[in-house]
Amino acid sequence: MDQRYAGTSKPPWWFQPGSPRRLFRMALGASILAPLNGLIVLLSLTGIWEASLWRWLSQLPLTVVFTSMAITYWASYRRLRRTQESSG
Repeated sequence: MDQRYAGTSKPPWWFQPGSPRRLFRMALGASILAPLNGLIVLLSLTGIWEASLWRWLSQLPLTVVFTSMAITYWASYRRLRRTQESSG
């Protein structure tokens, strides 16, 4: 986190922790979207859809984004749960 906010209890505008349920929903959504996007890539590679290198390469950024979202939100959710368990 930004060092300007290290001594304060208020989080910066770009980091709003949210509730565990909201984080869980976002992680679940991202982890569902990543395999769906991978399925689009596989379908285009197997020839069910018109396969082309451009189509495959155009799906890679979305796959990376959805996978990183899933990892980030699962990690945030686990960290939030761990801090709640240790504090209470």
